[in-house]
Amino acid sequence: MTSEAGYRCLAFAGQVVALEWADALAGRWLRQLVQSHPQFQPALPSAVFRAHTGSGGSTFTVFQNTTCLYRGDCPGSGLQALLDALMRHCIRSCHNGLMLHAGLVSKQGTGCLIAGVSGAGKSTPVAWLLDQGWHYHGDELTHVDLEGSAFEGFARSLCVKGDDRSSLPDAWAEAEALPPHPQRSLLVVDDRLSAGCPAPATLAPGCI
Repeated sequence: MTSEAGYRCLAFAGQVVALEWADALAGRWLRQLVQSHPQFQPALPSAVFRAHTGSGGSTFTVFQNTTCLYRGDCPGSGLQALLDALMRHCIRSCHNGLMLHAGLVSKQGTGCLIAGVSGAGKSTPVAWLLDQGWHYHGDELTHVDLEGSAFEGFARSLCVKGDDRSSLPDAWAEAEALPPHPQRSLLVVDDRLSAGCPAPATLAPGCI
């Protein structure tokens, strides 16, 4: 491993997963992918996702543990494969509550769930609420614990269809994007776009 290699642990739905990168460019992309998710202290992960670039960034490779998820010349496809696999792992490993297909935002202690199947357009209302000063918790998955005492969102980069930002507030026109994917774009959520980022990790049910 080089001096530019690194890792980050994420906690969600009672699971800890690790992201590892072997070079600076892969590290930049992986950190941006989960930039808005609260930091977590290193712990024994239930899965490890590894990534590295090659040939000056012209190739990208992603692994989940020892399984290769992607190897090719489209980093956007590799990042989407990693993100999809990470979320599937969290869903399948969830034994301590209910996983909702919903975005989650909050403002002044009040939360709002935005439910819908993939591709239904959850990210668009999430982006508009962020433009109105709401905190970002996630645009795709929300976990509710067994007691119903805490709601927790998976705060990935905001995922929008294609590269068309015309349906988003003006502030998103300059949002930093990860490498392009043929069908969708991942936009980095930062303090400029969310009223405090990362947001508090969980919300109480009375606030939803």
